[in-house]
Amino acid sequence: MKNNVLSPRLKSIVSFVEKNCIIADIGTDHARVPIYLLQNGIISYAIASDIGEGPLEKAKENLQYFNLTDKVSLRLADGFKGIKNNEADCGIIAGMGGEVISQILNEYIPISINTLILQPMTDSHFVRKAVADLGFTIEKEDIVIEKDKMYIVILCRKGKNTITEKEQYISPALKKHPLFKEYLAYRLKRMKNAATNAQKAGANTLMLKEYEILNEEYKINFD
Repeated sequence: MKNNVLSPRLKSIVSFVEKNCIIADIGTDHARVPIYLLQNGIISYAIASDIGEGPLEKAKENLQYFNLTDKVSLRLADGFKGIKNNEADCGIIAGMGGEVISQILNEYIPISINTLILQPMTDSHFVRKAVADLGFTIEKEDIVIEKDKMYIVILCRKGKNTITEKEQYISPALKKHPLFKEYLAYRLKRMKNAATNAQKAGANTLMLKEYEILNEEYKINFD
């Protein structure tokens, strides 16, 4: 990796990272996020964890290339399981399905983690419910356009929060984003045929629930 150019998704993630925090980048892959944060003086140390030996080896090579090996602790682990309490205060999980992210969060989060930056590729409602159940509140959501697709990045902080079923799909923070209407239209368009097919098959009730909530709330017709 001769340069560390971030995708729009990763740029959104790093924009949420507070200066001088210690991040635990879960599923770090090639360690692009910690490398960027260190190169730009936003943080001075990071933990980069991945469940795969291959990605960690690539992360190690990249850290060596940028002379940052002493600034990042690499961990071979599932989720946060390789990270002790008080080692990090900000957890980052990106590029996974929302259900997988929620499973990781429910299994173990170090007590010292007071901020979560989460980027689900799908099923963001699982993530919103999980963070609320675990005592985090959603402070902000970003909507990112990348390669003609739209993604959500969620910033959470510790603080008790209740969440309704509707807010699992459309959070108050999401509604505040200037691209919210465009995102809503994007989601409904993508879901329309899939929801119709699922209804015919009598399956995928969660997807049908999301479609019904979005469509009933905003009465948008794409016929």
